[in-house]
Amino acid sequence: MIPSRPDADAAAALAARVRKPVNFCFLDIAGDAIRVTDAPYSFTFAGTGDEDLDGFTFSAVDPRVVAIGNVRAKEGGSDTLSLTLSGLAGVDDELMTQIGRKANWAGRDARLWKAMLDPTNFQRIGAIWSYHTGYMSVPKVTGDSTQQTITLDVETYLGFFTQASNRTYLDQQSFDAGDLSAELAIAIANSAGKPA
Repeated sequence: MIPSRPDADAAAALAARVRKPVNFCFLDIAGDAIRVTDAPYSFTFAGTGDEDLDGFTFSAVDPRVVAIGNVRAKEGGSDTLSLTLSGLAGVDDELMTQIGRKANWAGRDARLWKAMLDPTNFQRIGAIWSYHTGYMSVPKVTGDSTQQTITLDVETYLGFFTQASNRTYLDQQSFDAGDLSAELAIAIANSAGKPA
């Protein structure tokens, strides 16, 4: 079983001033799951007890072109996590089609782990730990003809199952009895005058 926090060896390595953890990312994209790491070389895992790790190779990618947002814990789960791939010279039609196909991404699993590496021989220190698991949304492509960025948001399982508040600006009068902005907005939309 993969722990959800660093073990004693990894925690001691985290306390060192010059070390930082490496990330491992699994994206269950329909038809072509991706396993990547920002470690200096590719990793193959065995004996972790995690079916998404054991027997799979996580390919090394340049950490200068990938970014993983911060995980912020809050009541009801953590915030949405953003994964970014940048520095792309151009996204061709085939890749745009894959990115735009909602069924490839939306609601499919994304898992992230961290581990500590020894800076001298790059061997793992302590156990790998899981730090974010959730569902993917559809990626967004931004940029211009010289450089493009792909951003993918990962919503936690708890966030995915949380009911929407169903609050809108139309509820404002419930919080402020003198606020007539909802009535005015409806009146303007209906080409009417002042609210009654």
